[in-house]
Amino acid sequence: MEKKGLSSSTIGLMAGVAIFLDTLKALLDFIFMGWLVTIFYYMTFWLWFKMKGLNFFTLKRAPTQVIGFLIEMIPGINILPAFTFTVVKIALDNKFKETIKTVHSGPTSQTLLW
Repeated sequence: MEKKGLSSSTIGLMAGVAIFLDTLKALLDFIFMGWLVTIFYYMTFWLWFKMKGLNFFTLKRAPTQVIGFLIEMIPGINILPAFTFTVVKIALDNKFKETIKTVHSGPTSQTLLW
């Protein structure tokens, strides 16, 4: 049975794919085809997070995704790697929550808290 959640190597791979997609979008923006990458980006990472047992689209993550989407749609500043920042923020947020749960539920949690 595969463990749910994100490992450090998975987060690194996700960041690499997001960097690649940001670069591809920047190149395709010159011929006005960058919007295709945006569609592929959302489908890819929705599926990837879903396969790991996580939700990519939630109300809590909506501000992060809306800001990233708006940055990618504004000409001139869409060169910034907003997709990469969005994916890394969501992935690391989840990783931090998993780590905190492990620390608080471990055998030494009472020692750490007091």
